Amino acid sequence: MPEAMSRLYVMYQMTHDPAKIMKLERLLVASLEKKKDSAIHHDWLGQVYMREGQYDKAEMSFHAAVGLSPREPEFQVNLGSLKIKQGKTDEAIAIYQKALELRADNPLALFNLGAAYAIKRDMDKALEYFHRAERAGPPSHALFNSLAQAYEEKGQLQRAAEYLKRSLQARPDQPDRQAEPKKIEAQLKKKA
Repeated sequence: MPEAMSRLYVMYQMTHDPAKIMKLERLLVASLEKKKDSAIHHDWLGQVYMREGQYDKAEMSFHAAVGLSPREPEFQVNLGSLKIKQGKTDEAIAIYQKALELRADNPLALFNLGAAYAIKRDMDKALEYFHRAERAGPPSHALFNSLAQAYEEKGQLQRAAEYLKRSLQARPDQPDRQAEPKKIEAQLKKKA
């Protein structure tokens, strides 16, 4: 059953159809009624609730997943993501750090921790964790974009341009990013 539910979960997570998301929620609730000790199903249900904006239910589901599998960093990471959505950045940072205590090279925990520090406007810490995520790999266009933004915030425009180019190489179909390298190059010319 977990494999079939996994395929369903992936399909439904990619949809924007509220009816399909509600169907997944019902399937996960029914599945947990039969087998209450499935950490992955609690986690998936938490992600569905978070997507629906039902943060209290999401938190209960994520805590259930963490309680059932306390050594699984991904469940901690998802709980941290909920805290970010709730605007509780310091709590999220503590949770991401717990995930890293479980697996120091978890790319998603490293990336999310960098993003949390960026929210707090601590670009040095953000860059530290983004670079650790890059080394833990494989790096994604989202990571390259985050590195570019952090370098731009620090005024290191050359580095920002380098990471934007890497992002667009990794994923060319980013219309919101297409003009960024030219904008940064124009800023660099002004400084020169």
